[in-house]
Order: sequence, then C-alpha cells, then structure tokens
Amino acid sequence: MSVVTAHFNAGSEVFETASCVLAQTLTSWEWIIVDDGSTDASSIARLDALERLDDRVRVIRAGANGGPGAARNRGVDAAVAPVVFFLDADDLIEPTMLEHVAWHLATRPDAAAASTYEIGFGAQRYLWSQGFDVPQLLLRECPVGAHAVAVRTAVFREIGGFDETIRGGMEDWDLWFRLASKGHWGSTIPEYLSWYRRREDHSTRWADWDGGERQARFREGLKRRHPGVFERPPVALRAEELSFGAAGGDPPVRHEMAKSSPRVLVIVARMTMSGGDKHVLNVLRRLRERGWEATVVAIEGGDSWWRHEYAGVTTDVSRARSFVRGCDVPRLVRGMIESRRPDVVLMSESEAGYAMLPYLRAKCPQPAYVDLVHRVEASWRNGGHPRHSAASRGWLDLTLTSSRRVRDWMTARGDDGDRIRVCPVGDDPAAWGPHRGARDAMRREWSVEGDTPVILCAARLSDEIRPAVFAAAINALASRGVEFRVVVAGDGVARGVLERELGGLIERGVVRLVGTLANERVLAACRGADVFFLPRAIEGPSSAVREAMGAGLAVVTADTPAQRELVTPGCGVLVGGVGEPGEAEAYASALETLCRRHDQRRAMGLAARARIEAMGTAAAQAERVEGALRAAMERRSRRSEFVVSDAMADELATRAVEFSRLQALADELWVENANLRAQGPRMVVHWPGLWPVTMGVLGRLWLIARSTPAWVRSVAARAFGRQGRERN
Repeated sequence: MSVVTAHFNAGSEVFETASCVLAQTLTSWEWIIVDDGSTDASSIARLDALERLDDRVRVIRAGANGGPGAARNRGVDAAVAPVVFFLDADDLIEPTMLEHVAWHLATRPDAAAASTYEIGFGAQRYLWSQGFDVPQLLLRECPVGAHAVAVRTAVFREIGGFDETIRGGMEDWDLWFRLASKGHWGSTIPEYLSWYRRREDHSTRWADWDGGERQARFREGLKRRHPGVFERPPVALRAEELSFGAAGGDPPVRHEMAKSSPRVLVIVARMTMSGGDKHVLNVLRRLRERGWEATVVAIEGGDSWWRHEYAGVTTDVSRARSFVRGCDVPRLVRGMIESRRPDVVLMSESEAGYAMLPYLRAKCPQPAYVDLVHRVEASWRNGGHPRHSAASRGWLDLTLTSSRRVRDWMTARGDDGDRIRVCPVGDDPAAWGPHRGARDAMRREWSVEGDTPVILCAARLSDEIRPAVFAAAINALASRGVEFRVVVAGDGVARGVLERELGGLIERGVVRLVGTLANERVLAACRGADVFFLPRAIEGPSSAVREAMGAGLAVVTADTPAQRELVTPGCGVLVGGVGEPGEAEAYASALETLCRRHDQRRAMGLAARARIEAMGTAAAQAERVEGALRAAMERRSRRSEFVVSDAMADELATRAVEFSRLQALADELWVENANLRAQGPRMVVHWPGLWPVTMGVLGRLWLIARSTPAWVRSVAARAFGRQGRERN
C-alpha cells in the first residue's frame, strides 16, 4: 500500500495522522507526503521531523502550490504499490484500516476502489454510513471523500488522476465520475474505520463546497462533462458468494508485524453480548495485565454488538465478513497468524473455527492451539461446543473450561482429562464492589421510592432465559401482594414474550424493560438492585450471575451442577424442578422471601460478594490464565509436526466454508419452520401446480354440459331461475 498525503501548511494535527499510519497492523506500506509549496516555517519543520520517523516515510517537495489534486497526482506518480491510499494531513484512520482495505481489494477484483464508513469529529460530529454501495448518491453529492480512500494504482492512472484545474474543492467528486465513465466502481466496507476532521464552514477553505449556489453550479459542470454517468449511473457491486467456491491457496496479503511480547490470536464467532464473549474478554484483560498482546478476529457473519468491548482491550480487532467473502476467511485467518506470529491461537464458541482447525494447524503449525469452552448446551448440537472440542482434541493442545461440570461432561464422552483445565475467569472483583452513591443514582433513575426491593435480570433475551417461566414467576409474586420492582436489562427475541406476559405490570411501572446496556451500565444496574433473578438452566456457570454476586446481590437461579459450583449455600437460592409444573411458584416463593426479609437478602449479598473474592483476585486469575497458555505452548513443543498435504489442507478449508454456509442456511430454515408451526395449520395454494388441475376440472364440466340433452338443460335453467326469484 502506498499512502499519499497532500500537505500544505498543515498544523500539528499531522503528528496525530502520523501516529495512525505508524500504528497500522499492515506493515508493508510506504507513506508519500507531498509538500504542496508550504510557506509556514513551523509546518515545514514538522515535515522534516516526519521524514525522520520511519524509513518508509518519504517527503516530496513541490516548488509551488498546485492544489490538492496536483499534489496527490504527484504522489501517485512516485508510488510503487498496486494500491494507493489517500489520507489527508489532519485526518485519522483506525489501526486495521490499511489491512482491511488491502484484503478487500485483493479478494474483490471487481472493485477499483475501496472506502469505509466514516466518523465525523471536530466542529461537527456524525456517523456517515454510505459510500460506493449507494451509487445513486453520486448524482447528488460526493459519496466518498478523498481524505481516506483506496484506489488501484493502475485504474487511477488510467482515468488520468485528479483534475488539477479544480482548486475550489470537490475534486474527489469529479474523480468518481471519471471512474464511473470508464466502467469502474468501488466498494465500501461497512466498518467505521476513518475519522474526518470537520470545520464549522468548509467553504472558508474550499469555495465551491458551500452547500448552495456554487456547489449547484459545480454539479451542473459535472453533468455537462459526464452526461453518460447521469443517464446510466454505476451499479453497486455485490460480493457474490459461490455455492462451493474454493477456499484454499496462499494469502494474497503478506506482511510481518513487529513482536516484542507474547501474543495470542483469538478466533470468535461474532463478538456478541453473551456469556462466552464475556469469558473471552476477561481472559484478554487478564493476559493484558501480564503483558500479552492480542489480536481478535470474528469469522462468522452477523451483528457484532460487542466489537467496542473487544476494541477496549486491543486495537487489533477484525470482523472478517465485513471485508472478505466467506470463501476467503480461511486464507485471511492464516494470513493473520503468519503476520502476527502468535504464541497461542485461542478459539471460542465458533463452530466454523472448529471446522477450520485442521486447515490452520496444517498451514500454521508453530503456535499452540487452545479452545475456551464456556458451557454445555444439551439442546443444541448434542452438547454444543464442548462436543466440538472433544471431537477436535487431536488438533488441540489444551482446552480451558469455565467449570468442572463442563470438563466432566467432556471426559465422560471420551476426552482426555489431562488435556482439559478448569479456568474460570471473571471481572475484577475489586471493580464490581457495592457503591452507595451508584445505588442511589440508579434507584432515582428507575423511580424507585424508599426501600422497595429491586429485582434485576441482566441477560441477552433469548429462549435460554426461559421467558415464560420468568414471567410466570413475576406474575405469581405480584399476586402475593409483595411490594417490588423488576428491571430487565437486555434485548433479543424473547422480549416479545415478556412484553406480552407482563404487559399489566409494565403498564403499572412495576416491570421496566430497559434494553441492552453497556457493561459499565450493567455494573451500575447491579449496584442499584437488591436481588438478581435468572431462571436460565444451562450447563455452565453464568457470567451474569457471577457479576451480580460480585456486586453484592442475592441470587435466585436454576439448580444445575455448574451453578452449584458458583452459588454455594448462603449466597443465594437455587431452585430445582426445572421444567416441572411448580417451578414458577418455587421461584416466586424464593423471591417473596428475599423481598420481605431485608436482613436475609443482605446477608446473602455479603456472602455472594465474599464467594467471588475467594475465587481469586484479578492478579490470581491472570496468573492462572497465563499458566494455562504456557502449559499449552510446552505441550505443543513436545508434539510432532502435523503432516497434511497442501491439496488436502485446501480441501479441508473448502469443506469448512461449505459446512458453515450450509449450517447457516439450515439454521435459517429451522427458525422459519418453527415460526410456521407456531402459526398453526393453514392452507397453502401452490398455483403453478393447481393450474392444470383447475383447467382439467373445468374442461370436464364443459364436456358434461355439451353432452346433456337440451330438454334437461331447459328444465334445470327454469328450476334455478324460479329458486332465484323466490330467494329475491
């Protein structure tokens, strides 16, 4: 990648831009800064300092000011890379920007340029989520700014670069018209990776960019110069997923990052708000405290609501499916392992990751491979990820589980107990302690008066929380005349069930559904509550329950072996009889006792807090996690190499992609089928199949009518006519 920056009397902000370039995860770049005749002495001095920063930085000095278009053109003339990335001297980019753009263009030969979503900062703040994917925007305004965009070098030279006669701004708008007129177009990565520094009024610097008359005249000039584009606008490029496209081969983007500390590369599914992701985040936090570097890549499609949580731990975070196709994911992960050279590859809760594991192990045998298993899900995939882990034990050096229950489940199915380590990791207990001021603030926000007990449920609202049982228990509690409030923090498919079943209590303000909360807000909610209620009955310790206990809440939850490891006697109430008729009433009884008895719930809250503290400080957790990973590295050093031919490795990668795609389709059809069943039986008319039958019946009736004697038809007509008159 050749980064090209036009520089004219730039301020000190250029050092912020330099920090962004130097921090890029893609290391094979050159930065060409074209000084467009700067006259400010301090600005020229900053250029000299920039040139000394790194051997990859070059400064080209123009004799006179030619405008941004001319400066950028001169930079491209000096560029040696197949892709140029235009970056303005006062704007910023995320650390993964160049790498994501490089991979996107390397795997999308149909795209001549690439941009990303944009964050506006400075005098104006906004989120810009449009670009090349909305080509109709081109006819009204500039869809993509040249302050942070990549273009293939050969295509840029083919269309003649920027029009150097445009000096009043919006030369990039003209560039995209000429790109389209030559039959090219770009693609936009749906990630916020660029930061555009905004001014109060851009027309003070760029006269044509006034949002009014001059801008309208500029547009009319574009229409005269490129009439064909206005008549036939470009079409948005779509990433075509081949049903059985090959997934192997060498990575098209190759580079090597500097490494000064031990590093872990984490493969997750989507970075969603879940107990599994919370477990991974806590592992990363503990490793960071021990000096480890981290890379995180989500390899499956779908929303990544918690990307910001991962970005708070490491800047090297990628959502693979936002910038490469599904068939390119194995090569991408392989390329990231080769460039980062991690000591450990850690997988968590990704079915596609387990399917890809043989390919990665064959192509990248150096690191230790470890998986992190959070819970057993008996109703999904015959046990879920613990089953995948047990089946993949030949490819893994170590498995970390969150509880003894998960380990015992795996060993009962033939796994080697020596290969599995119980390694529960939670939030720092010191950070989750009670806080009187926070408690009072949250209760004011919820309009809770006096000492009315608050019952909190904080979880992703899926079927796992058993919403019908939750609602039945709360309704039963309300029928007993108990004074209480309920706060449900979270969102998901089960929200509709809660709204329907608890509608009366919601209208009266007894129950509040506050939606998804950020992690710090969940902590505040725990500090404002008195009891934590979660009837989830999964085979694995709940991260939400652990956090609530750390905040000093009495807990009411389902009695499962894994929860017994966490919620010991005196810390809360474990309710048995999961699935039995009286289960909701049993929850209501437990909640009633805690709501009526302040002393008991306070004693349980103190015991719960002590239980979490006894499980280890953050430092102890960090030592335990690092010890497990170093044990995996030692086990890897004693293992023989994995001998798999290149052809077989590529075939395994292709099968992994096919499996993931078919599995996603099967899941979609399963949900659709379940919804149809819930709607009940209904008549479905398939018209193409019904047409010949209908025409056959009508034809038969016509023949019968033709063969009936005339006197019969006459009598029938008179009879039907008389009956009709009588009815009238």
